[in-house]
Amino acid sequence: MRSLRLSVAALFAFGLASVAAAEEKKDDNKTLIVGVWELTKGESLPPGATVEFTKDGKMKLTVEPEKGKKITIEGTYEVKGDSVLLTMKDGGKEHKETLTIKLSKDELTTIDEKKKSDTFKRAKK
Repeated sequence: MRSLRLSVAALFAFGLASVAAAEEKKDDNKTLIVGVWELTKGESLPPGATVEFTKDGKMKLTVEPEKGKKITIEGTYEVKGDSVLLTMKDGGKEHKETLTIKLSKDELTTIDEKKKSDTFKRAKK
């Protein structure tokens, strides 16, 4: 009976540690996403696209749909676990989009609601 209680206590402690580690990873996404990212493989963005996320929750997407014609869209972002909510302003209209993210120190993959993915590498400073 005593060993059963010890086993249950150990499993409970392990479960709490796992939850804490998962929460820590989600919080890491908030700090890891900050920086400039360059598109390496895109299904929804054109080659050469960059996105910048700042510490204060602002973002800037720059694309060049035609040679010599750059378009910059600014907005805000909020990281919630493994997703990021983007609020962008384009031509006076506000557009909101939630992306699922897979994030490491050097690579960011976003998956939109249509299941299209874009992969970025962290830009060198």
